[in-house]
Amino acid sequence: MQSLIDENLSEIIRDYKLKTYYEGNLTVHLHNDPDTPPSAPQRRERWKKIRTIGQGGQSEVVLETCVDGGRRFTERAVKKIRLQGGDPKRRYESELGAIVKFSHDRYSKYFVKLLGWFASSTKLYMAMEYFPAGDLYSYVRKHQGLPEEDCRQITCQLLSAIAAMHTEGFAHRDIKPQNILIYSHPHPDTQGSWWVKLGDFGISKRIGVDPNITTSSVGTMLYMAPELFHVNSSEILTSDYREADLWSLGITIFFILTNAVPFQTPASTIKFAQNSGEPFPRAFLEHYGVTEEGQAFIRETLRPEPGTRSNFAMAMDHAWIQALFPSAPESGTQSRPSTISSRRSSMDDDGVTQGATTEISTLSSQPVSQGQYDERHCASNPPRQQAPSQGSFETATVNEATADVYTGTRNRPFAENKSETLLNIKRLHDAARRGRVNDVKMLLDQGVSPAAFYNESTRLLLEKGADIEAKDRIGSTALLIAVIFSKHKILNLLLEKGADIEAKDKNGWTALLIAARYSKHEILELLLEKGADIEAKSKAGWTALLIAATFSKHKILNLLLEKGADIEAKDKNGWTALLIAATFSKHKILNLLLEKGADIEAKDKNGWTALLIAVISSEHEILELLLEKGANVNARDESGRTSLTLAQIYNEKPVVGVLLRHGAMN
Repeated sequence: MQSLIDENLSEIIRDYKLKTYYEGNLTVHLHNDPDTPPSAPQRRERWKKIRTIGQGGQSEVVLETCVDGGRRFTERAVKKIRLQGGDPKRRYESELGAIVKFSHDRYSKYFVKLLGWFASSTKLYMAMEYFPAGDLYSYVRKHQGLPEEDCRQITCQLLSAIAAMHTEGFAHRDIKPQNILIYSHPHPDTQGSWWVKLGDFGISKRIGVDPNITTSSVGTMLYMAPELFHVNSSEILTSDYREADLWSLGITIFFILTNAVPFQTPASTIKFAQNSGEPFPRAFLEHYGVTEEGQAFIRETLRPEPGTRSNFAMAMDHAWIQALFPSAPESGTQSRPSTISSRRSSMDDDGVTQGATTEISTLSSQPVSQGQYDERHCASNPPRQQAPSQGSFETATVNEATADVYTGTRNRPFAENKSETLLNIKRLHDAARRGRVNDVKMLLDQGVSPAAFYNESTRLLLEKGADIEAKDRIGSTALLIAVIFSKHKILNLLLEKGADIEAKDKNGWTALLIAARYSKHEILELLLEKGADIEAKSKAGWTALLIAATFSKHKILNLLLEKGADIEAKDKNGWTALLIAATFSKHKILNLLLEKGADIEAKDKNGWTALLIAVISSEHEILELLLEKGANVNARDESGRTSLTLAQIYNEKPVVGVLLRHGAMN
């Protein structure tokens, strides 16, 4: 079967595709070597899987060894991604494009190199160079931090990689120690040269292009810049992520030096930003003997306001690392560029300027974003999604018989604004009334919702054979959209006609999750009566109860608990409703959950209890409530730190006093 992503790829990406077949448990690639005669047979390169070395989400990384026919590499790491329905090509072509771009020889010293890719009908395989020394995160954890001189070397190499990406109009958007691979390093406790490479381009993007990759997929929470948490911002989808890359670099440097991150929860990151970057976590750096220049460098990268944060050129000129850079730029990168445009014009590989993205509000807007943290901070207003760039929109073929349905809609986003959206709904209504099933199908394919506003349209569509499970571009079915817009009659009609009550959009949101998010009490009751799964989870692991706790939906929370919702349900980060309430200072929600029997000692993946979170966030009211309810004042996180230790590290003197009065110990 043909690969789902093997269509219309750019030429440079196709050049990296490996001709592949299988011999038992061996993967075989055919190569036409340029240094052999035209009549020479193709070289067969055979690879065998050794073991799995990493996995997460939809991907797995395996180590393979070359058993025959290899020329340069004897081992490789193969990233295997499971392709799902929807738009796998759009999702993964971005990653392929970025890694191909920076696998060029002029960048190879800074980036993990792609050796080639191949695909099946269900999986994409990316073969990359293998790093036996592993990633920087594991190394730092093992050695409890690195000497400052080692960190300076690593910082320079990471800045060179960032400079290359930013100069070429890309942002990485997920810089963290886990994505930094060690090519070589000195023996522990000895001085020597480091060589690291930046990898994992899964959410990297060309700046100003590809509006379909939203902040929902941006980075790991504890390395994310504070501006990325403001998902209610109307500019977040088109924001320039280069400043966010520098913030992530600063957090990474802090971790390399101290074996810890400066902000232990998203709430503490937000609080730091709200307090204009104070208090800066100087005590932790001083404890590890970091010089004043090193501390100053980190402070410059961790300025809460993106416009005042160091860019890569300023960082390269900083006194802490300036002497380690060569005086002349290397081919393909700029070692010390004087300036860089804050809004670089993005060009594709052929030099064609990409169209500016336009943010639009549509009737089928995504209810809540996908990312781990975005789901906790979605705005109270319905979120917005971006339209494709003008000229890149895939329009349906229109013939004379259907031209009246599409008048004025070709070569531009189908729903350019609210009035255009309403016009398209009317077109859908008319097409259904006239029995034009082909027109209906084309309109549905273009993302027009069959449920929006017109009850009669929905009935006619179903009578004319429309697919009741048809999905728009973000994966919403008519049932999901009926919930979003509180269309009770449509909802009942769809359920009577057999609509899947557990249907999910691309972020894994069911009708029940949406009802919980938008406080649709009557709809939520109806869905539960009709058998909706009360423990259904989104891709980020969110249940209806977790959503209700996040958005302070007291009435919804009570209803769900009465209906038997699991009060200890956890998302992918191990967060329970109680931990969420503690993180975001939801005093009433926290008190309610404790009254309902929530485990006060529940821990997330980092070993954080509600009490530890309250200490770091300096939430005195939450802290007092938890202590009053009997929380263990001496609970330890995964690193063995108690609440008192953390309060002392972050210089929270009032908190220290409270803890000591309750018997806290280090």
